[in-house]
Amino acid sequence: MSNKRIEVIDKITAPKNVKALQRLVGMFVYWKKLVLFFSKRTYNIRQLLRKDVRFNWSPECQAELDYLKKCLVSDPVFPNRNLVISVDGSSHGIGFCIMQADDDNQLHAVKCGSFATTPHQMNYSADN
Repeated sequence: MSNKRIEVIDKITAPKNVKALQRLVGMFVYWKKLVLFFSKRTYNIRQLLRKDVRFNWSPECQAELDYLKKCLVSDPVFPNRNLVISVDGSSHGIGFCIMQADDDNQLHAVKCGSFATTPHQMNYSADN
């Protein structure tokens, strides 16, 4: 990632109202594949989007925003470590997850993805 983009992400500040928070969350949802435990790490922020909840940006919300920004600008790949690739597929779709182990041998997702198969791909055979 270029330094210019990193600077832009670092300059993201806490939203002042619900509409600004909706825009911010929308941007992070687009990049959620790069954030480990996205739902868990955005719980307090998402609570502010609920109906009939007063907008109050708390220290917990700020910690979650800082974590999200860190995830977008940091390199998730550990150098000189093996990758674990997990794939699964069916006639309806294909999914994958690329993981690496940390110092405690816990696997962390580096990249995840999936896609639906086309009608033509549904006819492909797995037998070779």
